Amino acid sequence: MNILRVKKVILPGINVKSLRSLSSLLSPSELIIPFFFISVLGQLVFNLKDVLSLKEIQTLPSVKLYSKVLLSGFSTISFSILYSLSNTLGWELETLSLLNVRERIKFLENLKNNLIFDLGEARIYSKRSILFDPILLTKHRRGLSIQFRSLLVSSSIFSFQSIVFGLSIKEINLDIILESSKLMWLSLGLNVEEFDFYLRKQALSLAKKFKFQDTLFSNIFDLKECLRVLVYFELKAFYFFSSSLNLVDDDVVLRSSSNLTLLEKEVGFIFRELPSLSLNNEVTSSTDDLILTSSIEQRRFLRLKLNRVFSGLGKIS
Repeated sequence: MNILRVKKVILPGINVKSLRSLSSLLSPSELIIPFFFISVLGQLVFNLKDVLSLKEIQTLPSVKLYSKVLLSGFSTISFSILYSLSNTLGWELETLSLLNVRERIKFLENLKNNLIFDLGEARIYSKRSILFDPILLTKHRRGLSIQFRSLLVSSSIFSFQSIVFGLSIKEINLDIILESSKLMWLSLGLNVEEFDFYLRKQALSLAKKFKFQDTLFSNIFDLKECLRVLVYFELKAFYFFSSSLNLVDDDVVLRSSSNLTLLEKEVGFIFRELPSLSLNNEVTSSTDDLILTSSIEQRRFLRLKLNRVFSGLGKIS
């Protein structure tokens, strides 16, 4: 396996050393999904930053959808809970000291799952004494989890260059996502062969559970195809679509012939229509109706402007 160690995506705010103690509870999807969606958000911001303000970019339906996956998706919640746990192991110390290795893992898995599905209050405390108060500690862990997921979104939108190392945000493809995930997996002391095995296992499990069309994903044992499967079903949890996700309401023009970012294009099931300003419908009005006349002229001007943009799309890589 050839991993490009000088080109990778970075998850902001991660302390790998603290996470290593609970790395055995990690699954490939908990890395791949955050890596993918912070990257696709960064690519959208890169494409639109010169024509829209950051506030306007945040209102786009696709940006809202991708941000929601990072904030509320199962994979990112699971990863952020694990990360908050790794930094706050306190009152459980006495219990863990009495258990063998297998029992410890089971105990921590249960603790993690309880936090994932607990919808109670979330709050971040500054006093270390809360580490010995089970109720306050639970609130603190949920607060840290939310804070971390919010950091993923804000970094992607407001400082997207901080999530890449050795490459431009626009260069991130599915290979880079896989390589970045494997690099973190390895840095946590885990076996890369296990990464491949668990990734295929997760993708195959989803395929069997939801019985998606064989034509949608051709080779479930290919790692990039497995990545597509994970992204596909993560999105389906938030947006209803069958075989393809058509972002019809975005109404933006990106610097690519497909009107998609590189990552959106590579997953193969995302589409974004080009905006149009048709003048085929005739408007019958008197020649002295200045409002309609002005509107027609503005529409004609915008259509010509869009046509110039569209004609140059094929020249943009």
